[in-house]
Amino acid sequence: MMILASDYDGTLKINNVISDSDRQAIEQFRSLGNKFGIVTGRSIGMIRNELKVMQLNYDFIIGGNGAVIADENGQVIRQNNIELEDAMQLINYVCHDKNNMIGVSNGVEFGNIQDGCIIEEHNTNDLIETEMVNGYDIICSNKINSFYFKAETLYKTKQMYEVCKEMLKGRVNFHFNNGIIDATASDIDKKTGVLKLKELFDGDIHVIGDGYNDLPMIEYFGGYTLTHADEVIKEKASQVFDNIAQCIQTIQINKK
Repeated sequence: MMILASDYDGTLKINNVISDSDRQAIEQFRSLGNKFGIVTGRSIGMIRNELKVMQLNYDFIIGGNGAVIADENGQVIRQNNIELEDAMQLINYVCHDKNNMIGVSNGVEFGNIQDGCIIEEHNTNDLIETEMVNGYDIICSNKINSFYFKAETLYKTKQMYEVCKEMLKGRVNFHFNNGIIDATASDIDKKTGVLKLKELFDGDIHVIGDGYNDLPMIEYFGGYTLTHADEVIKEKASQVFDNIAQCIQTIQINKK
């Protein structure tokens, strides 16, 4: 059995669309007894609702950059949360500047703590429900799975990323991608999330992604990327494909 863990935004969903060729390749891959799933920085609630609207079947979801895992029904089965003390230190630092945006997730739901001066991109499909709540309710529940935050400019966001890495070194892991910072518990990333799949499925693991937060799993598993990815990511990948369908076709041929 083969297991393919794919990044979602920019890898499987491009320009708000999952191509028919990718969709068909995934269904054919699964029909042979293989497992396909999504590995993303998003919360489970956000991604499972979108996949339902997109009518895409899957065998697992790894959300929060590896901090939470859900089964084929989108129900959480594993998660690693951030310690409250570390979470509060991060919140106090980011919220010190009212122009910064910061949000938090409990693994399923998510909500903003401070909106800042940020115009967020909203999903273009109005049928997709987002399980958004009051961010402070998540903090009070002490079930803090991940954070997402950014400053008003890309330059300031990169500066904040470097400060946070040093400030919470060894306690919180930070992931910078597409102009936003995600934070998870220490030693949690997409690589560790995919490794947890070995406790659920026994098979050969393949991974594909196009972003910098995909690098840990790409480097560890000898994974793949797409032609539109940055050169840094292409250099780390074992193969570069035009799309998911081409990736699936290649790994199936190599398996024979």
